[in-house]
Amino acid sequence: MALTAATDKVIIIPDETETTTESGLVLSYGKQNKKGPITGTVHSVGKPDVFTMEGLEAGDRVVFGDMAGAEVNYEGVKYFILSYNEVLAVLG
Repeated sequence: MALTAATDKVIIIPDETETTTESGLVLSYGKQNKKGPITGTVHSVGKPDVFTMEGLEAGDRVVFGDMAGAEVNYEGVKYFILSYNEVLAVLG
């Protein structure tokens, strides 16, 4: 069964959090979970109404806030379900 976005929602798979530095030092849990924008890849896009932002497609890389949407684990994969207006930017 697939996870599909409803109406004005966007489902995003977040990028992996770095657990080590380039030199090989292991980051503490607090440093791994820093506050700030998160990047990820769009998994599914709902069908927006005429008043909703358009232009997002599955596969787009986006930036969203660390407090945005709801975090969901589905079939062992972590997803974020956001409203269109919680997407801050599309990475080109």
